[in-house]
Amino acid sequence: MRFNPIVVIVPVVALLIGVIGIRWFLPFVREATIEAPGVKIAVKTKDAQIGVTPSALSTPPISPPSIPKEEPDNKGQIITHLIVHNGGYGEGRIEYFEEQIGQFECKVSLQGLKPKGIYVLTINGKIGHPGNDKLMKEYNRNNRGEGYYDSSYIKADGNGCIQEQLKVKLPPSFYEVKFFVKDVTNNWRVILKNDNVQFTVQEMPEQTEKLHIEITDPHNGQNVTHIYTVKGKVSHHELKFYVLVHPLSTRAWWVQSFPDVQDDGTWKSGCCFGTDVLGIGDSYEIWAIATKEKLYVGQQIDVDEVPEITVGSNVVRVTRPK
Repeated sequence: MRFNPIVVIVPVVALLIGVIGIRWFLPFVREATIEAPGVKIAVKTKDAQIGVTPSALSTPPISPPSIPKEEPDNKGQIITHLIVHNGGYGEGRIEYFEEQIGQFECKVSLQGLKPKGIYVLTINGKIGHPGNDKLMKEYNRNNRGEGYYDSSYIKADGNGCIQEQLKVKLPPSFYEVKFFVKDVTNNWRVILKNDNVQFTVQEMPEQTEKLHIEITDPHNGQNVTHIYTVKGKVSHHELKFYVLVHPLSTRAWWVQSFPDVQDDGTWKSGCCFGTDVLGIGDSYEIWAIATKEKLYVGQQIDVDEVPEITVGSNVVRVTRPK
């Protein structure tokens, strides 16, 4: 067999041309990016580096952080319910006082919603359960006969979060209802819900007479004993209120025994001013307040953290003599 030089020369020449072309072309290439499903490859000739990073296609979805359930300092004072998925998205909680006057008021915290999305909060009755007939509207679709109340439209922020204070005037009753979060842009679909929201609305006193609490005994500057019966008058005998005592040597109000209220509005409460050996010679303040929060006998309340009050009495300053 004769040697054919063309067989060797042609491939060698082609290889040389390829090498020369690459060396001539690369200086003009600053960066090149190649993307494929799940992978992105960046090539930089200057640093002779190749970086491989996972693209969004290969990154699993990240769930929003869970909202912690906040337990109140005073057990039973605030009811907290998580709002769970209804085949939708997002998460959150609803907080409200177990007993309220004249209305239902709650704080709603939501996250994981559509940024800038439009939503409605709904109190929805349950057939055969207390309060269903007290809700202001009647839900006739599918003949379910469930009363309900829809809030105004609420817009989520840019992070898909909502912090909302919902207030609904309701007739006095015990209510056992459901709570919905509806996506207005998706045919009012219920995306979040809680099926067991229970609360009591107490009757609002007549507005023709202003709510009023008064301490009539003791008077300002009077001396008191270790145990003293504080007396007063209240404009509405059904109003729930508390009597507090503040030793001026401390930064706390102390909740006293629940007042005994008569039909004519007179009341009395056995109050402690110090102990057998402590608090002798000290001065004290007495105050009666009505609040939506539940307080308990013996509870200490910092002077800077007094709960929001509906009505408060006159403050009486007394002394326990030595």
